[in-house]
Amino acid sequence: MTIESMILSHDESALEALTSKGLLRRAKRVLGENQGQIETVDKDKAVVNVEGCRVELDAKGPASSSCTCKAHGVCRHMLHAILLLRNQGSAVAEPGIEAEASNSVTEICSLADEEVIKFSGTDWAKAAELAASELDVSFEDEGINITVRLAELNAAVTFISGNGLKGAAYKGPKTRKRLLTTLAALAVRQREGRGIPKESVPSNAVRVVSAEFIDQAQKTIERAVSAALPSRSVLARDLFLDLAISTRCEALPRLSAELRELATQAQLASERSVDFEPESFLMNAARAYALLEALRSNAADPQLVGAVRRDYQRSDEIEVWPLGVSRWRSRTGARGLTAYVWDSGIGRWLTVSEGRSAGVDTSFDVLQAYSMPVWGAGTLNGLMGRRVRLPEPSLSADGAISAKAQSRSELLTDPLSIDELTSIPAAHKNWTSLRTDLATRMGQGIRRRPVPVPAFIVPTGFGQIGFDDMTQTYHWELFDNSGDALVLNIHADDEDTALRIWKLGKKISAIVIEARLENHVRTVRPVSIVTRHRNSTSIHNIDFDAWALERGISRAISKVKESLAQPLAVSGSTDPVDQMIADVSEELVSIVSGSTASKAEVVSRRLEACGLATMQGALNDAVAVSSTSSALRAAYLASELKVLVAHR
Repeated sequence: MTIESMILSHDESALEALTSKGLLRRAKRVLGENQGQIETVDKDKAVVNVEGCRVELDAKGPASSSCTCKAHGVCRHMLHAILLLRNQGSAVAEPGIEAEASNSVTEICSLADEEVIKFSGTDWAKAAELAASELDVSFEDEGINITVRLAELNAAVTFISGNGLKGAAYKGPKTRKRLLTTLAALAVRQREGRGIPKESVPSNAVRVVSAEFIDQAQKTIERAVSAALPSRSVLARDLFLDLAISTRCEALPRLSAELRELATQAQLASERSVDFEPESFLMNAARAYALLEALRSNAADPQLVGAVRRDYQRSDEIEVWPLGVSRWRSRTGARGLTAYVWDSGIGRWLTVSEGRSAGVDTSFDVLQAYSMPVWGAGTLNGLMGRRVRLPEPSLSADGAISAKAQSRSELLTDPLSIDELTSIPAAHKNWTSLRTDLATRMGQGIRRRPVPVPAFIVPTGFGQIGFDDMTQTYHWELFDNSGDALVLNIHADDEDTALRIWKLGKKISAIVIEARLENHVRTVRPVSIVTRHRNSTSIHNIDFDAWALERGISRAISKVKESLAQPLAVSGSTDPVDQMIADVSEELVSIVSGSTASKAEVVSRRLEACGLATMQGALNDAVAVSSTSSALRAAYLASELKVLVAHR
């Protein structure tokens, strides 16, 4: 790199990344008052006098340059000198030679995998695992340089043209510089379509976790929770992050993901955000604490270990029926869709997903993905309600099926009928059996699945749709063959969907739903509506298919809008078990915070009266010992009790 190309590559974004916004602002202000004096310039070096200080700029960059002032590192005099030379470009230009100013993104992507791995050293496995996860990553392309912001990890990396990986400007925890610089480079490469070498991604092979690691990790969680709840210290976030990206956690993807989520919540706590919920935070921390305890006795359980990526294996021939497609977006910014297909031979749900992590492949459009070819049999939206025969499907252990084209896939000519669909084993006409099925497939205790679970329901009656001001959702009541009610949730943004569903009413033959746990409470939402259209079956995917309004119903819809505008009536009674769980959680937060658990004795008696002896014992122990570890154990029991109530 010549002095000219170094000056060109160090624009204001690069200089700010190397120092600070305030220092750059001061250098610019002084530059306007006192230009300074360029003494000498050659290919490898430039000497500039600034405010009585002699600055020697090296072609390798500011880090290799020097100044006679007393400041350490890159000082404002160096910034002043670079800005001066940038303003007087002809002073550093070599006659007949065009300056080198390549794009930093191109440079990072052109690096061989071996070069990135060599730079990362012993941090490679951790960086690859983090890159394969759903981190909150954002990109700022500024001229020829790019800044990668890793919000969850409290760091930012700016790649400066011509400086490579070693010359990147890094802001974040000093002990993670090499790790997070590698991660940022991988994120840039992923965004541009460069994948992580398969052989370098941590495999799903389970590694034995030592009891010493479990003990230390649990103590770290105790320290972090104690720092977050009473004082809301930023230390809690750092403790969770350090543990999440520790060497041992690279073998435990599920634990690492839960710890990163806790770090995000701890960040909200340190910011005094109204979105921070102490009770929910304590329950989530308790689940990570319990996960470690479960790993102590069964470190070979893949459900406890988790996976960085799916492994697909060839399977025997199956016939699948695509029945619904759900659109999703994670908290970290990952987005995509998941199609729910029914395996008619074995009688099970399979999924087909297409998505991108945050900041990766900005051209990816979920609506376009809805029209993507699947299995070589047709587009996803065109296969709804059809039969597809797959001779050699690629399946994963968790029931995902690859969307890649198959040479002998076959779209069968006869479409599915309503009678066929409503007679499959998964067609629930009784909500008691539905709740049992959902609870079974979602899993129990620490092995509970964190992903949505689909189901196929056949209502016999439809109630009203109302709007809940507290949750900002529409609630739609559906009745089974015994008159039991099931409430589906529709987000406030989907008012047209709520109106159309109400309009369809009894024309609806069946509904594909998905259930998930949000803050330890189960919510159920509709994914697709199945209706009889003449002599065929019509499937309308709520997140994707436009509603075609019929003529003559505008007035009717206006009246419905008026009725929907009325808030739901607030029930005069509260579920006593729900209220007890809330009271238990509040007392546990008080214990960790060092406050007096003022209602503990009253809550304990109520738990005893309800026959919840285990929960009562855990609360009493937490009060007696008054330790974070005992509060975490009690909080885990409270979270499980809350889920059991949700499944009723």
